[in-house]
Amino acid sequence: MKPDDFLKKATKPIYNGQVRSEVKEELRDCIEDLTEEFLSRGLTPEEAEERAVRQMGDAGEIGLQFHNVYRPKIEWLEVIWILGWAALIGGLKLSGILISPPISESDTGLRFVGILFLIVAFCDSAVEKYMDLPFLYAWAENWGGAGLGGLANASLFAAIGIGLWVRTFQQLVSLIVIVNIVLQFQRLSISRLRERKEQKYLWEIGVAEGDFDYQGKIKIDGDIKKVRMKRGQTAKKGEPLIITGIDGFVLLSENL
Repeated sequence: MKPDDFLKKATKPIYNGQVRSEVKEELRDCIEDLTEEFLSRGLTPEEAEERAVRQMGDAGEIGLQFHNVYRPKIEWLEVIWILGWAALIGGLKLSGILISPPISESDTGLRFVGILFLIVAFCDSAVEKYMDLPFLYAWAENWGGAGLGGLANASLFAAIGIGLWVRTFQQLVSLIVIVNIVLQFQRLSISRLRERKEQKYLWEIGVAEGDFDYQGKIKIDGDIKKVRMKRGQTAKKGEPLIITGIDGFVLLSENL
């Protein structure tokens, strides 16, 4: 197996495109180091390269391990963030700082605003995951492993919505649990749909359906799919293109 074929197969199961590129380069460095070692032992370049790839192990098994590590998972940082800030905002309301006690029908306006914030939170979260980029963020950046502070995507709206809607501490606890479950289910479902689409077409070769320089369509495995070309490249009708990743739900392609 050639190094490029090994690297494609071993890193294909990695869901995150940036992580996939970083891991791919690390594996490439390992292969190059092993190749240099075998060259120093007197092997020919072809023999050294082949031996180095074999030394790396089974590409399929390596890919499976990467998949288990990097597959979409529950975003626990977001869960904690919503819990903390919703508890703070809700606590301010229930303690009478946001509204004079006792809390009754006088907070109807706040509850209505809270519902609006929750609706925006779910819509924002869906857009964020569908497009695979933060719609509104500061430090959290789509919960890619950053810290817990800042204006964090849909979580900001969810926390405010929870805090403004509740009238009792029991409601506060219940709504935090419910909103977190629904948000995580929504985000995880969209992420895994994207993952399945990317895994189906990654490194596959299709044919351009027409001329285009940014976005167009290709025929791949009998299906017509919308693709986006790598910046600076163009496609001609009938030209073979290779799928190199996914941006949101749009496949990314490059010239062969």
